[in-house]
Formats: sequence, structure tokens, C-alpha cells
Amino acid sequence: MTHQEGSVIVPLPVAIAEQRLAVVEAWDRFLHGVSAVTKTAHERYLFHLDGGRVPCDVPVVCRARPREHRFRWRSLTTTGFEGSIQLTALDDHQTKLTVATTMGRPGFLADCAEMLRLDTSTVVVDLSLLSRHLLAPVTGKPPQDTEANSTAR
Repeated sequence: MTHQEGSVIVPLPVAIAEQRLAVVEAWDRFLHGVSAVTKTAHERYLFHLDGGRVPCDVPVVCRARPREHRFRWRSLTTTGFEGSIQLTALDDHQTKLTVATTMGRPGFLADCAEMLRLDTSTVVVDLSLLSRHLLAPVTGKPPQDTEANSTAR
């Protein structure tokens, strides 16, 4: 299984960042490997994954947790496709976004396939694109990339 986690600081109040992330259909703008997101029902979406060898559609439940300032998603059909976006107010004008994703099937054979690059799909969160997605409607232009504003591990 592949687990990724990273964070980025954006110059937006947490309420505005949260409001912009609530449009889940736009998440393909910052999730590499996801070419489209279609709403199918309340809190239900279809993520079209095309980052691997075999494109596929994955039904996903995505829930906003306003009290926690968090979005969580997980696949309804497969294990090991899930993630979250946590928003943390640093002050009245800055928000830290922490994104965590897990991809792949649990187990020894799946881990071996991943090491040999036999996995069929990959989703990568691009923190720079996430920042641009949130800021573009405010400033009208994408922000400058800076190493100090984003971290990933």
C-alpha cells in the first residue's frame, strides 16, 4: 500500500478554503491520476482513475466534517483507496492543509506488486496545484511556487 501525506499553507481564512474544497467535482484539478469526478448522489462520487496502466471508475463516498474542518473519502468497492484533507487555521488569514492518501490493496502480495511497479492505478496529490486551485478565484492568477509553503513526505 502507498501512503502519502503532505501539507501546504495558503493565505486564505479556513472558512473560505473549506468552502472551495466543498466542490468535490473540482478535485481532479489537484489529484494526479484522477481525470474526472462526477457526483452520483448525496456524498457519492465517481472518480475516474487514469494514472496507472488500467483506467477505471471508482465509486467513492466523500464526507465533509465541518466541526473537524476535514474532508474524508474512501472507495465503496475496493479497500485501500481513501484519504483526507485536514484544514487548520494558523491565524485569521492563513490555513494549513494537510492531505493524506492511501492507495493499493492491503497485504504482502500487494506490497510486492507495488515494489515491482505492478500496481494498476496511482493517485498523487499535487500540493502546488491544490494551492493554485484554492487561490485562483481570489487573486485571478496562480501563486508563486515556494519551498517554504509546502512540505511532503
